[in-house]
Amino acid sequence: MTSAKTKSGYLILVVDDLPEMREMRKYILEREGFRVIEAEDGQKGVAAAIRERPRLILMNYMMPVMNGLEAAAIIRRQPGLERVPILMNSGCEKERMLDKALQAGCNDYLEEPCFEELFEKVMAYVLVG
Repeated sequence: MTSAKTKSGYLILVVDDLPEMREMRKYILEREGFRVIEAEDGQKGVAAAIRERPRLILMNYMMPVMNGLEAAAIIRRQPGLERVPILMNSGCEKERMLDKALQAGCNDYLEEPCFEELFEKVMAYVLVG
């Protein structure tokens, strides 16, 4: 598998209300050479996406203030962010959430815990497109 270190510096936005989940994802991604910024709810995630223009967004579904589906839909309508991959993650079953995530503008859905699958999906969307 290709290492992200060969394409280091890509910025990834991690949006999750749980600090420990953000930290684990950040650790996995930074270990492979990605730069990571964080947001603790959907509203802050939208603002960070608009301000920072990440290469990819990891978005949790269930969060206070604004959930991940609402945030993804808003991000999709922003000029310049229409094609940024958004990967939704949640503890909800994939069969139940995949259609909702795709309708909101997400590219894919990861069922938690998804740490093993996380790197593979990020590489697929960031490096391959």
